Amino acid sequence: MLNWSVFNLKSILKIIAYILIVEGIFMLLSAFVGFYFNEKSALSILLASGTTTFFGFALYFFMRKGNTKSLGKREGYVIVTSSWIVISLFGSLPYLFSGTIPSFTNAFFETVSGCLLYTSDAADEEDSV
Repeated sequence: MLNWSVFNLKSILKIIAYILIVEGIFMLLSAFVGFYFNEKSALSILLASGTTTFFGFALYFFMRKGNTKSLGKREGYVIVTSSWIVISLFGSLPYLFSGTIPSFTNAFFETVSGCLLYTSDAADEEDSV
């Protein structure tokens, strides 16, 4: 069983909050580009950006007293792993909000494969089934 008392949990969550805020800002930039080119999914990207940024700021607000100067290797591993999962979770929101990929599992897979630059495509596989 994992002993969470050996981790600096507030610092880990504070860094994940920073990552969510940055992801929300990049989604906002994507939404602006989408609006510029009159893309129909720009509004769902904007909504996902707001949701991601809101959760990032909310998490930062609750964890703002975390001491990020006392991070060790354990915290680093947890930060990298959990931030990869959190980025993928919130990155799947535009697919869900736009209805492009209505299944959460396929939207999450599409986001993870995009983050890993994997070439498989859940939307193409769904059509062939």
